Amino acid sequence: MIAELFGEAWDKDKACNEMCDHCDKDMNCKEMDITNHFLSLCTVFEVAASRKIRLTGAKLVGAWMGSPGNGLKVNLPHPPLSTRGMCERVIAHLLIEGYLQEDFHFTPYNTISYILPGGMRNGTTEGERPERKPGNGQQVCYHYTSEPCLLDAILIRHKMDKTTLVDQYLQ
Repeated sequence: MIAELFGEAWDKDKACNEMCDHCDKDMNCKEMDITNHFLSLCTVFEVAASRKIRLTGAKLVGAWMGSPGNGLKVNLPHPPLSTRGMCERVIAHLLIEGYLQEDFHFTPYNTISYILPGGMRNGTTEGERPERKPGNGQQVCYHYTSEPCLLDAILIRHKMDKTTLVDQYLQ
C-alpha cells in the first residue's frame, strides 16, 4: 500500500520481511456471494418504511438477525449470517460500496446515524429497489479474511474480552 502511494512497483511474491505494521501477505481471502443477504436487507428496509421506522445500524442488525424487542419482526426470504459480527461486516461493506448509505440526524446533544438503501453503483436511483437476483450475472460479493483482526488477536493474546479492554483503557 505504501509503495502504491509513492508510485513504486512492488512485487508481493518477493519477501518483504513483514515490514508493515499490519502485514497481509499471508492472509487467505475468501469470496462470499452476499446477494441474498442484500435482498434480505432490502426486505427489512421495505418493512421498516411501511411502519415508518428509521433504522440505526444496531436496529438494522437486530431486525436482520430476528432479535426480539426492536419492534420490527420481518419474515426474511433468506436466513441471516451466523454471527452478529459477520452481519456488521457485511453491512459495513455494503455501506462502503454504496449499496447502503448513512443519513445523519443532528440534535443539540448527539448525532444519530440512520442506515438507508443507497444509490447503487450500477445506476439504480435512490429509493428504488435494485433488481439484483442471483443467477442473472449481477452479484454482490464480499471479500473477507478468515484471519482474526488485529484487535481480536490482542484480545486472544491477553485473554480479555472487549469490555474488559475498554474498562482498562478508561481507567
